[in-house]
Amino acid sequence: MRSPNSGCNDPTPGNSVISHWTSSIGACANLEAGATVAILSQLFLDVGYRFWWNQVRDGQWENFPVGGGGVEVPLREFCGTRQGLTLARRYRS
Repeated sequence: MRSPNSGCNDPTPGNSVISHWTSSIGACANLEAGATVAILSQLFLDVGYRFWWNQVRDGQWENFPVGGGGVEVPLREFCGTRQGLTLARRYRS
């Protein structure tokens, strides 16, 4: 399945990418847990943790720069994880 993703707007001439396509076969997981603490009657603190995991076994990545000359790169094996704490402050009026 091909899905469009917006690219980066790098201000360097010739390096601006307006879009890219990725078609691949793989798996992913996204886990998130959190808690909310009331600091005052209308002020809240949200604390949490996120974990992302993805793995691609076979696929194709293509980009389309503004100046032309797109690049196609095979995705043979790619695995990545991202994790970290989340923190937010909310005020309810």
